[in-house]
Amino acid sequence: MQTYEQLKGGEGDLVHYRPERFAAKDLFQQGVPDITLGGQPLVLQDVSIGGIGAVDHCRRDDSRDWSRRIGERVPVRLSVRGEVIHASMAEIRHCTVSAGRATIGMRLVDRHLDMTGLVEKYWESVLRGDLAFHSAPDMHLVAPEYRRLVSDTVALLRHTRRTLARMEEKIDTSGPNHQQITQRMLEFCEEQVVPRWRELWLEANAMLWPLMDDPARLRATKKFTEEVLTPELVGGPIWHRGYDKPFGYPGDFLLMQQIYDNKWEGTGAYNQICHRLGVFIGEFVANRMLMMKDEIADCVFDKNGEDTTHITSLGSGPAQEVQSYLDALSLPGSTRFTLIDQDRRALDLAHTESRRRVLQHGGRARVDCLWTSFMQLLRPGAFLEQMPAQDLIYSVGLIDYLTDRRTSQLIERLYKHLTPGGRLVLGNVKRSAEASLWPLEFIADWSLIYRSEEDMARLAATVPDAKREVFSDETNCVVVMRLTKPAA
Repeated sequence: MQTYEQLKGGEGDLVHYRPERFAAKDLFQQGVPDITLGGQPLVLQDVSIGGIGAVDHCRRDDSRDWSRRIGERVPVRLSVRGEVIHASMAEIRHCTVSAGRATIGMRLVDRHLDMTGLVEKYWESVLRGDLAFHSAPDMHLVAPEYRRLVSDTVALLRHTRRTLARMEEKIDTSGPNHQQITQRMLEFCEEQVVPRWRELWLEANAMLWPLMDDPARLRATKKFTEEVLTPELVGGPIWHRGYDKPFGYPGDFLLMQQIYDNKWEGTGAYNQICHRLGVFIGEFVANRMLMMKDEIADCVFDKNGEDTTHITSLGSGPAQEVQSYLDALSLPGSTRFTLIDQDRRALDLAHTESRRRVLQHGGRARVDCLWTSFMQLLRPGAFLEQMPAQDLIYSVGLIDYLTDRRTSQLIERLYKHLTPGGRLVLGNVKRSAEASLWPLEFIADWSLIYRSEEDMARLAATVPDAKREVFSDETNCVVVMRLTKPAA
């Protein structure tokens, strides 16, 4: 037992008491409630007795600039499957934007949250919703042909599960060739399932593109997909990571690494097949990595070994293209890479992987890592202005999350920091028949901004003097824009 003299209070900023905040995904374990702020749908992040935190993925609607509405009082509603469990007025207190996500903090001004009562209402609504799922008021918004497609997909997956389970029962796990037999079985299954999976994927895309401009049908169709189809796939490690988002944001660097590794992962044959279906979808990620490796090689070659080539990767993640480039036995010229990311864990991996490769080149390569956010990059006087002008700046996993306005600001700022003859290369998921729309947006709840070649060209309107090239990759899932600054 402690005496009163031994009891400790808070120190530093903790001296200022604030009610405990609860992460929404921990408090609401069957899926976080829907939230609207001023009628705009957001994603609930956390709650406390007197406040709420939420995220807006921003998409392309620049009118939803929450930072301009700080101090404004607006209605906030929490609901579960259309049933309101809390409604009050809230004052917007702060807003931070990073990687296409606006994080909004609000203070409740006319009602507090009774946490116990809120959780009780939540579970009551979940139970009612589960019992009445197929008669839910928004189910009529899900097109019959899409329900049929999801049913066909579930049938394919369940047939695959049953078939593999029967085969696993018959394989002698104690036999000397157990692993080889299992691997051949999985590879044969993959050959049979992937073509049909791709047919369903393309068919779904054709149905779903029109929904992207219809919020009500979009929400209903996403909800239906996550209720019916997603559970069939999340046993696969890549699907589990994509849907669960353990680092708090979609498409983290470890998921990218799963795609680059291109391995069989998972417990049991069926989950391994599910993982491979996810890796197959991510083919465009591996392909764009190779494209950036080629951009790096071309840029260094053009220097002809005369000066150091300065290259920056924005939103670098594990920088697999840099590692792949540095795997060469020798380099044609001295190269200095700057890797920028807002996830320190990604930079830890990139630094670890690049260090041994840098050492083998005897001073002809250098890799620096900068841990910073997108918003810090746009601030006047940011570290970018303290760096030497760059021969190549590229980003292939960031602007998919940024609005057109933010992306244009970024392009203008980065372009100014190029050397004469330098290149700015940006990749974005493409709005196309082959896009990753169905598997990412609807199955994995991974929202991206898809752009056409025309969309990309418009983003560079603020740099009219650049040589502009816009093209698609061989998967037709990625559109790339290359801006080359005129030589001096």
